[in-house]
Amino acid sequence: MHPAVILKNFEYDLFVIPISSKKPPEYIKLDQDLENQTISEEEYNDRKDTITEIIELSKINGFRNMLRWARITRMKKISMLRINYSGTIGTLEGKDMDKIAEKISIELGNSQT
Repeated sequence: MHPAVILKNFEYDLFVIPISSKKPPEYIKLDQDLENQTISEEEYNDRKDTITEIIELSKINGFRNMLRWARITRMKKISMLRINYSGTIGTLEGKDMDKIAEKISIELGNSQT
């Protein structure tokens, strides 16, 4: 079973973004560049901010405290039958949901900025 953020609840289906505890390759590359001092910390942060398809989730209430990521290009519709209601159910802070909404808007070309 894999955790996911539920974006939309339809009658028999859910629209979700899968959550992963594995650091995305884009972030690993940036970490290596920072460690090798090929980029500054400011450039590191700027580059992280320009990766629009990945959301870094620092805390999911009800889950073990660790960094997780969601990749919005992996959004999908799943059947409600796939939900494990006896497993751990967590919640996100409003600011994390706002980040998800903002990045989806950017990826879909509807940026309000």
